[in-house]
Amino acid sequence: MAEINYLQWISIEDFLQMSGGYVLDFSNRTLQDFVADVTKLDIYSSKYEDKGESKANRIRTFFKKESATIVAKLLQGFIDYKVDIMYARDGIELGSSELKSLEICKSIVGSLYADGGDVSEDVEALNINDDFTQIFSSIKDDIEKGEPEQALDRLHTFMIKYVKSLCNKNSILYRDEAALHSLYGSYVKEIIKHKVDSEMTVRIMKSSISILEAFNDVRNNQSLAHDNIVLNREESMYIFKSISNLVAFIKAIETKE
Repeated sequence: MAEINYLQWISIEDFLQMSGGYVLDFSNRTLQDFVADVTKLDIYSSKYEDKGESKANRIRTFFKKESATIVAKLLQGFIDYKVDIMYARDGIELGSSELKSLEICKSIVGSLYADGGDVSEDVEALNINDDFTQIFSSIKDDIEKGEPEQALDRLHTFMIKYVKSLCNKNSILYRDEAALHSLYGSYVKEIIKHKVDSEMTVRIMKSSISILEAFNDVRNNQSLAHDNIVLNREESMYIFKSISNLVAFIKAIETKE
């Protein structure tokens, strides 16, 4: 969840011209298209109706509910749109108060990216497909909000689907009921033959097999997959970051010629 204080909100609302329920010069349709292009999310989903259904209220709810990096992406998108498209198209120059709000908004974007860390960047970098990307973002949000109860179970499910997709892509045979670490082990055994250059990388990838085997235990005994005492937020986030780094690296080697 993005942390934005009251004074920052004033600058955002001033810069985005949100008085009266509006957001810049967007119509309902163009706002929906714009947010989807930047974040892959639907601003007209019922998820963003908490504060009301106006364009401004939906953006307020979006900023409150989404992760720091997603909010940073959208705010930067709005900045670029207002300065480089909307005002440039109409030949308008930013006034002094707008310039001040602009600088504050830019600093907010930088702070949000810093708060989001590298994990959210990994989410965007995955680019597996829209379903997986949204699931991964949602998992991180649940942990960030201090609600890891379902996140680890969903992350485990995500990894099984993802590793199976890798096996399918590389024509690797596997049993459909195979455990996550077994699936990943089959993938690693094949992939290190022609897509990995260093012995150290090979060792790290092989060591990840035991990490994913331990993840099976976390999923079974410390998530809501069963009647368990759930893992704390700090360790849940550490596990998430470790898994996301692994997936980001796999994506990188999968794109190698």
